[in-house]
Amino acid sequence: MAATKAAAKKPTAKKSTAKATVSKAPAKKAPVARKAVAKKPEYQSFQLSEDCDDFMSVKFTRQTLYWVILGVLSVAFAWYTISITQSISDIYTQIDEIRMADDDMVVPSVQDKAE
Repeated sequence: MAATKAAAKKPTAKKSTAKATVSKAPAKKAPVARKAVAKKPEYQSFQLSEDCDDFMSVKFTRQTLYWVILGVLSVAFAWYTISITQSISDIYTQIDEIRMADDDMVVPSVQDKAE
């Protein structure tokens, strides 16, 4: 460690600032390979598209899974809504039956007790 510090502190000889004139030929650049630019075809309306998939083909994809899950959830929600509606309707039916039973009962009046 001490040797490196001593070496770093040694004075160095100054380099001459005069440049030697050496005639060198300018460096040639490598030829640049140019890409062939394909001309874009002019815009044509009403082009026929390629038939990529058969419309009636059946294959299981990620979207199929999403639609199946969405369908199951919607059917489950509809079933839950209908069951809650049916329960509420049953409660109202029981209340109506109790009221009708109370209306059929004969309540003795005060005049009947006096006799």
